[in-house]
Amino acid sequence: MNNKQKAFVEYYLMSWNATDAAKKAGYSEASARAQGSRLLTYDYILQEIEKRLKELKLDADEVLLRLGEQARAEYAQYIILDSLYKACVDLEAMQRDGKMHLIKAIKETKYGQQIEFHDVQTALQLIGRHHKLFVDRNEVSGAEGGPVQLKVIYDNDPDGQA
Repeated sequence: MNNKQKAFVEYYLMSWNATDAAKKAGYSEASARAQGSRLLTYDYILQEIEKRLKELKLDADEVLLRLGEQARAEYAQYIILDSLYKACVDLEAMQRDGKMHLIKAIKETKYGQQIEFHDVQTALQLIGRHHKLFVDRNEVSGAEGGPVQLKVIYDNDPDGQA
C-alpha cells in the first residue's frame, strides 16, 4: 500500500466519504470521485479499513475504564487554583496525559473558556448497572392489593369453561 492509499484510508475513516478522502489524500480534484470509488474495491484497502476500525473502537474493558475515570473525578488533579482562588484547568497536562476524554464540552464565553466535565453520578450509575447493583422490581397486585385473578381460556373452549 503506498502513502496516498494509506492517507486515503485515514481520511476515509474520518469522513466516510470516498471522494473527500481521495481529495485530502492527494488525488486530483477531477479524478477524486473515480479514484475513491476504485480504492474501495481493492481488498487490501478494505482490509486496512477493517484493521484500523478494530484499533479505533472501544472494547468493553476500555469503556468501563473510562467510566471509572469519570466516576473517580480524575480530572480534579488538573484543576489549579490561582492566588485569587479562581479555578483553571491545565488542558496541556490533560492532553499530555491522554485525559481529554474526561471533558464533556468546552465553550467560549465572554469571561473565557467554560469547561464541563462528564457527570460523576451518571458514570457511577452506568457502572452500577453493568455490575447489576441496581435491580428494578415491579410488583403487580389485584384489586384492593390482593392476588391477581387469572382466567385461563383454552383454544377449543370459547366460553372459558374447563
